[in-house]
Amino acid sequence: MTINQLIKKLEKIQKTHGKRIKVVVDIEGVENTNDDYSHVNIETVDVETITWSVDDNAFLQNGEERLKTVVTLCGR
Repeated sequence: MTINQLIKKLEKIQKTHGKRIKVVVDIEGVENTNDDYSHVNIETVDVETITWSVDDNAFLQNGEERLKTVVTLCGR
C-alpha cells in the first residue's frame, strides 16, 4: 500500500469515526505473513470493534466486556 492509498482510506474513516479513533496493528496478521523479512507491507486498513484492556482488565464494573472501535492496520 502506498502512502497516498493509506491517506485516502484514513480520510474516509475519519469522516465517519472522527479524528480521535485509535490506530492499532494486528500483530497476528503481520506475523503470519509468509515473508522472512523484518518489515511487511500493510495490505488492509479496517475499522473493528475489539476487546480493550485497561490495567490488564477487559471488563467494566458491571461485568460487561470493555470494547473499543479502532482502526486496524494489517499485513494480509
